[in-house]
Amino acid sequence: YVVDGPPLEFWKWKEWGRFSDSLMNMCYSPWFWLCVAFFIGAQLGTLVVHGDSFFGVVTGGVVESVGEAQGRSMRWHMCTGSALWALGFVQIFLQRFRMGELAWVHRWCGRIMLSLWFLVVGPTAAYLSLFVSPGPNNSQFSMAMFSAVSLDTTLFATYYFWRAWLVASRRKRGLASMSL
Repeated sequence: YVVDGPPLEFWKWKEWGRFSDSLMNMCYSPWFWLCVAFFIGAQLGTLVVHGDSFFGVVTGGVVESVGEAQGRSMRWHMCTGSALWALGFVQIFLQRFRMGELAWVHRWCGRIMLSLWFLVVGPTAAYLSLFVSPGPNNSQFSMAMFSAVSLDTTLFATYYFWRAWLVASRRKRGLASMSL
């Protein structure tokens, strides 16, 4: 018995190619990065003003609240995650740093970005996913779902960051390895 592939039309290679192209276009969209900047501003702004994360304020301390037992980890995750997003912007949009005299800026941004993920953002994301609190409303089911999705996202991001590091460090196809 041979299975050709999943029965869903979405998973055919032709469909997957269109999906991945739309993801790539989204990363180059200024609107995407404006939304990211707005979210980072809201997260860090509410942390400074209210002493809690944006979602902690909106949900009354249920989701991603700094006031819960994981508050210290949440602060580390928020601040280093914001730096990770900023470095991602530099990696994608400042193309003149990829070659020539300023290529060291691009390489160091990538190294710092991966170091932040593997040393702080990834581990705190996994910790916060595994030990998420049900909050003051005792929302067991919704927080269990939040935990599953967050852990899944953390594992996939770790895999893709690891693969990016491998491609960048091996460069089997020379400079063509680094082309987007």
